[in-house]
Amino acid sequence: MQLDDFLSVGIEFELAVRIAQDMTSIQGPWNRENILPFIDQVYPAFELVLDRNADYQNLDILSVVADNAWSGGAVLGSECSEWQHHDFDRLPVEKIINGKKETSVTGQAMGNPMNSVVWLANFLNQSGSLIRAGQILMTGSTFATHSAKKGDVIEYHIDQVGMVKIDIV
Repeated sequence: MQLDDFLSVGIEFELAVRIAQDMTSIQGPWNRENILPFIDQVYPAFELVLDRNADYQNLDILSVVADNAWSGGAVLGSECSEWQHHDFDRLPVEKIINGKKETSVTGQAMGNPMNSVVWLANFLNQSGSLIRAGQILMTGSTFATHSAKKGDVIEYHIDQVGMVKIDIV
């Protein structure tokens, strides 16, 4: 990734999911059990957050939502199609930044990363819309956002799922 192409980039450590089929309101309301057949693949992923040097200690969430411009893209790691029996409440994760390791669990993202898929599907259905087949959703970060610096080598491992790596140049 070319850091000079951006003003300021935060790296978030997430589980991404690919939707297998349209999630219409007829099948809902959605919960963590009935969404599972609608998810085809899962991936370890980085969300690239263009925060424009935000002060994370004094964020005004209403301004962030109104701005709606923080997402700069995503980097997907290895896909995993055999994920259905994983316990995403407590599946171990590891981030490695320039050789320094930290551990956590996938449940740091909303208690379970699938909760964000449930919330979004229900919200969109109530608004007359839906999540469509083929879409890839980011489910929330399991670690605090990392402010990328030139020279960073960043890895994210999700136990039993896979890994993703990015070099900041």
